[in-house]
Amino acid sequence: MKKRTLSRRDFLVLSGATATSALLAACTAPTAAPAGSSGGEATMEAVELDYWFWADSPEQAALTTDTIDMFMEMSDSGITVNMDQIPTVADQRQKLLQSYAAGAGMPDLSMAGDSWLTEFTEAGMLVEIGEWLDGWDTFGEWLPAAARAARGKPDDPMTMVTNQLLVNYMYYRADWLDEAGLAPPDNLDQVLEVATALNDPPNHFGYGLRGGDGNGFIQQVGHYIKGNGANIISDDGEVDIDSPEAIEAVDWWIKLFTEHQVAQPSAVTDKFPDLFAALQGDKLALMHHGIWSWKIQEGALGDKISATPIPAGNAGRFVDSFGEGTCIYTTSEKQDAAWTVASYLGEKDSVRNYSLNRGGAPMLTSLSDEPEYDNRFYQAIMSVSDDWGKYPSWHPNFTPMLSVWAPEIQGALRGEQSAEDVCVKMAEFLRTN
Repeated sequence: MKKRTLSRRDFLVLSGATATSALLAACTAPTAAPAGSSGGEATMEAVELDYWFWADSPEQAALTTDTIDMFMEMSDSGITVNMDQIPTVADQRQKLLQSYAAGAGMPDLSMAGDSWLTEFTEAGMLVEIGEWLDGWDTFGEWLPAAARAARGKPDDPMTMVTNQLLVNYMYYRADWLDEAGLAPPDNLDQVLEVATALNDPPNHFGYGLRGGDGNGFIQQVGHYIKGNGANIISDDGEVDIDSPEAIEAVDWWIKLFTEHQVAQPSAVTDKFPDLFAALQGDKLALMHHGIWSWKIQEGALGDKISATPIPAGNAGRFVDSFGEGTCIYTTSEKQDAAWTVASYLGEKDSVRNYSLNRGGAPMLTSLSDEPEYDNRFYQAIMSVSDDWGKYPSWHPNFTPMLSVWAPEIQGALRGEQSAEDVCVKMAEFLRTN
């Protein structure tokens, strides 16, 4: 029997997932482990696998469960997948760490995020998949960012079958820019120019600034720190978030609020729900987010909203792209069967389905020219695919730093300290904690 948190019927009722099911019906049969691996074959004896996943919404949950249901319906592998939904990504990470430490209760495979991989690899939790990938045709279609997402640090082994890439960009009010005769901003000077021209307080504001949490760093100013040429943390662990280039980017961003006054008055504490409401309420001209929310914004604003690539800093353009996929655990005694499922979740039809319904990038070379991706939102990320990169989330202090960032940057936005003060404190935290 398949173990489910909600029934398939419950998920379909909640999500209205008929489009998802139609796309899934086109999926090809799952591939087996490659010849020369540890013995996977297309047809196996009956085996049960435990798979964990998280979902942010009923729609996302149905996308996962429908995909795996389709695998079991189409496959002659004899594999049954018992699915267990964990409430959030943070809950799943914690549960995996606790189960591994306890030596009991681990799944055979799970949905995973690329920010986990170094920690899990160093703990000995993850199966290296390089041999399987080398014998898998779909691997040859991965864009470079998909391969980067499959490992934590650049010198880590590959441990995740990437099937989703979520890429950041900038939303803009196309109708307001057209009326003002302005082009979407492509660098920091142009961001300020557009934000100033479209700033009309209290009716609307030029730039939606996010000071309320660490994602103001991830989705906004971090792009410009790296675009100015700072690494934040280099591949060898050197911290340079207190470099002149980083300080300059943070100072530029703070001054959008303190000096130029083109950001909304509530920016100091605003998080993404506040920014979404402001954008959809005709209050913001520019706002950072990512490809995964384009259907929400187009549904609310129609042709009034469009997107442009992350503007370049003084040294170039950095566009955060983070991956999700499937990991196989060293505690599993059924690793060949787990690969069969993991590779199915990474095949072209599954990736297409994930990207169109979850809101990810077309991470395979053969997908980028398909007509489904020919819209202004996907074009805003695909036009700069060479600039997709990763924050140093592999570093044990990077994610904790984001919690420290919020109160410190709020102090700077209130005029209580400088950009240099903030950057020095972040560098000290990264180096010593």
